[in-house]
Amino acid sequence: MFTINNNQPIQPNQLESKGYTLQSILTHSEIGDFIMPYFFKRNPVMIFYGIFSISLLVISVYSLIKSGAFLDHLSEFSLGIAFFFLLVPFHELIHGFMYRRAGAYKVSYKAEWKKFIFYAMADKFVTFKKPFLYIALAPFVVINSLLILVIFLAPASQYFIWLGALFMHAGGCSGDFGLISYFYIFWDKDPVTFDDVEGKVSYFFIKDSSK
Repeated sequence: MFTINNNQPIQPNQLESKGYTLQSILTHSEIGDFIMPYFFKRNPVMIFYGIFSISLLVISVYSLIKSGAFLDHLSEFSLGIAFFFLLVPFHELIHGFMYRRAGAYKVSYKAEWKKFIFYAMADKFVTFKKPFLYIALAPFVVINSLLILVIFLAPASQYFIWLGALFMHAGGCSGDFGLISYFYIFWDKDPVTFDDVEGKVSYFFIKDSSK
């Protein structure tokens, strides 16, 4: 079965002896604020995401205006946006599946409704940079690819519904890309992360080159 290479297994209490330095400890409610600065960094990760998101916005606006029945199709587009909420569990389940493929045994899920943040957690599972990319990107690739396929295959009468769902899901991936941007920036320092589900905190470590 498909697996992700997560390097040699390492326990959280072994990180410092392996040359890692603690960079950040965040409560789960702080994850959104932590991601925000990295979301606005100008790097290939965020440039790609920006181009993809802006392209969807332009296509959506152009399609609505060109349709000749703006208000009718806007309601369909809005229905697609609402449909996004049904996709959220599948989005997080894909994260969880990828965590398990990387070797995590205990995966759980949480929602911060006030900040509209949802995430999958692998308790005490130290995740290295390459498998983290797979884990973070998987829902974006899988769900968006399926939605694009549906847009082309579904009846024309459903076009704006699925376009709205795609537009909203792409926006819902912003947190994933913010974290990917963080890993990209510190890539040369071999960043790793793990969650403490019971303590409701996440840890981020980078490699101390002096050790």
